[in-house]
Amino acid sequence: MAREDPQLKIRFTPELKKEVEEAARGNGRTMNAEVTARLQASFEPTTAARLGELELELAKEHAAAAEARSKAMQYSAALAMIAIRLPPGAFDDTPNVAEILREVSTDIEAKMLAALEEMISDTKKSVDSLQHLVDIGRVNVAPETDK
Repeated sequence: MAREDPQLKIRFTPELKKEVEEAARGNGRTMNAEVTARLQASFEPTTAARLGELELELAKEHAAAAEARSKAMQYSAALAMIAIRLPPGAFDDTPNVAEILREVSTDIEAKMLAALEEMISDTKKSVDSLQHLVDIGRVNVAPETDK
């Protein structure tokens, strides 16, 4: 700051003045610089607001991951239904397809259960993130209105 910058005369309680002096000394600044820095910081977005933005992005990522797993599970289930109905050895002359069908047919219930557990986990993470955002006021939930 330059000496020509506007000045402001303020009053402190002795206790607050001592705290500002200690903070300024701890931060290697003058009292004026300490007060100016703290006042300027009060006009910047809060850490909580920025954290809320990051949490909202994370909730969106969890939702996208759950949606992707849901699609993958639908495709796997469809492929499994097809594989179950094919006669044994139907694609033995096409090794890649035969291997995929064998993989799908093997432990299909366990694979689908694992995919469901991952989807539930993603959904829970999304709900938890969104609930926290609602709690801190970052996301507003409007009540449903009768139409």
